[in-house]
Amino acid sequence: MKYVQKLQLEIPEALYKLRRDTRVVAKDGTKEAGEIFRHYVTRSDTKLILNLFPEKIAASVIGVTISNIGPVDVHAHTREKCVVNLYLQASGAKTVFYEGDISPAINYSGGYFTPDISLLTEIESFEAASGDVWILDSTQPHSVIAKENFEDRWALQVYLSTPFHEAVDLLCNR
Repeated sequence: MKYVQKLQLEIPEALYKLRRDTRVVAKDGTKEAGEIFRHYVTRSDTKLILNLFPEKIAASVIGVTISNIGPVDVHAHTREKCVVNLYLQASGAKTVFYEGDISPAINYSGGYFTPDISLLTEIESFEAASGDVWILDSTQPHSVIAKENFEDRWALQVYLSTPFHEAVDLLCNR
């Protein structure tokens, strides 16, 4: 796949027990476009997460949150180069990646921009299952589409400053 890669990482049992009722550190999006609530992860839990990755990847981490990810309209990230999602709970949603003209994108605060979906073409998609670990090129326009059996999706999100293809190479060829 071009903008997303499933990783062969096993999520340690301790990470499934992380508190999901911690302080919300960010709410991205809107009710109309979809909201993601990002919760605080303690330093000790962050260290446990970073131990899953090679040193060069761990050194490029710019943030870690535990997020409740609902359906979200097309958007792209401007801060991080890619994100590793460790899906603690996932079902009934499809993440879709797009290509096309993003020049008339509407920028808004919070490190995201929203391209006009009518100018984009769907390129690839995936459906995560609980226990999956996926790395996404978050700079590429993408959306999350709910399916009939949609339930809350919880993911540990690890934001990297390393470009997507370089991170995939480091994670898949270690």
